[in-house]
Amino acid sequence: MKLAVFSAKPYDKLYLTTHHAAELDRAAGIDVTYHDFPLNLETAELARGFDAVCVFVNDTVDAPVIEALAKDGVKAILLRCAGFNNVDLDAAEQHGLFVANVPSYSPEAVAEFAVALIQTLNRNTHRAYNRVREGNFNLNGLLGRTLHGKTVGVIGTGKIGVAFAKIMKGFGCTVLGYDPFPSDEFKPCGEYTDLDALLSQSDIVSLHCPLMEKTKHIINEDSLAKMKPSAMLVNTSRGGLVKTKAVIAAMKSKKLGGLALDVYDGEGALFYNDHSGEIIDDDELMRLTTFHNVLVCGHQAFFTDEALAEIGACTLRNLADFVHQRPCKNSLLRDGKTLTRTKSIPSNGMLYSSSKPRDIEHREPPQILPDEQHAMVVICLGLAAFHKYVLCTGRPQSDDLFDKLESTRKSRVFGMVMLVKHTISVKDEECDISVGGFKNWIGPGPVYESLGGIHALLAIYLGNVYLKLDALFSIEAQKKEGSGQDNFILNPNTMLRGNYIAYLDISNAPSIAEVLTPDRQ
Repeated sequence: MKLAVFSAKPYDKLYLTTHHAAELDRAAGIDVTYHDFPLNLETAELARGFDAVCVFVNDTVDAPVIEALAKDGVKAILLRCAGFNNVDLDAAEQHGLFVANVPSYSPEAVAEFAVALIQTLNRNTHRAYNRVREGNFNLNGLLGRTLHGKTVGVIGTGKIGVAFAKIMKGFGCTVLGYDPFPSDEFKPCGEYTDLDALLSQSDIVSLHCPLMEKTKHIINEDSLAKMKPSAMLVNTSRGGLVKTKAVIAAMKSKKLGGLALDVYDGEGALFYNDHSGEIIDDDELMRLTTFHNVLVCGHQAFFTDEALAEIGACTLRNLADFVHQRPCKNSLLRDGKTLTRTKSIPSNGMLYSSSKPRDIEHREPPQILPDEQHAMVVICLGLAAFHKYVLCTGRPQSDDLFDKLESTRKSRVFGMVMLVKHTISVKDEECDISVGGFKNWIGPGPVYESLGGIHALLAIYLGNVYLKLDALFSIEAQKKEGSGQDNFILNPNTMLRGNYIAYLDISNAPSIAEVLTPDRQ
């Protein structure tokens, strides 16, 4: 197995190979080659003869590059970062490539760095440091503001956004949040509001959202016009979230009080390399550095010992899953037994999921789920990368199913809703279930097979609980023609206003014995 690592720095080799030699051995003798230059169309030919490539945030993994990689025999793309906006996932799936990322290596590292930027810019410690080194102890021009009591807006309340919000609450700030998918973890820290209100009320606006089509240049002329002239803008997420020309204009006209950037829209040609002896021809970046109230760093928020260790370990775990053809919870595309985030129908008993509901097509799943495999499905669900979920099923199964569900994944199951038909008798026509500490009673009633029916049931019996879930699974009963028995198909039409929509196809799912191995308990 040969792995080519692009955009490699000395610390990549240290944390990817030296610190994890044992993992490499267990991954079937991986032969690693490091390249200090990025992957792009010109350098892709250097991956010829390699089974996998490992890339970073500024490598180019678009459709032409993926086509070239596939042509040269590359079968896997491993990202040693969380963001994957530089990867054409559709092209990767088209060519059958495995793609996996490192979704969460150290949210606290990035959150803490965002706070460091705020305090550096707010209290002028960078300027004071330079003054004192020259013997200048004058305080003029170093006046700052107290954070306590200020309003801080957090755009994007994923793991990093929540970690940042917790820190700012500790400073005594009022924290506002904006995210299309609210998080329970954020609510103790602050209050959700709409984007316009957040921009207009915040003294500090910090970006912690991913870069995608809808968030590209989320900070632009219009959004900047809604902010306080004294407000500070902080970006430790992705450079493309901020329209550089717009913030330069705002700084020049004194309509923005401060700007702290760890990322930059045009960073790909500059960051992670030493250009100190060169003329930098990026006029916008150079203009930013002329403002006394602008702080620019070189995408280093992640750069801690703990984060690099986890990036190395997780990358190798993903690689080992690929080598041994195991289910990979960090997979971004379908490849045999992996998770998928695109529109295609999955196989081999893994989950079909998407963080964007609009990406999921309406398709009837092709497989029938026999009664005897129902318990196995529930256990397989427990192996997924979800912490809380509700399972909607067309009829109750044996007590054995519920026993297995409780005993194997009790802490991760939030509730179960039984969608019961008139024709099914359930324990004297009642169903009383307690799963994962959440109890629901649903007796025989009308058939709830429609999307609206499922939502109505959840609204009635779970209140708004389902808004807080990571996933919602629907398994509905149908008559198998000629059998006279109820069988189950998995319905992908369930919609959730949370992070994932999913269904399961177990056409080639592992057996219960394979699933319940000690390392998966």
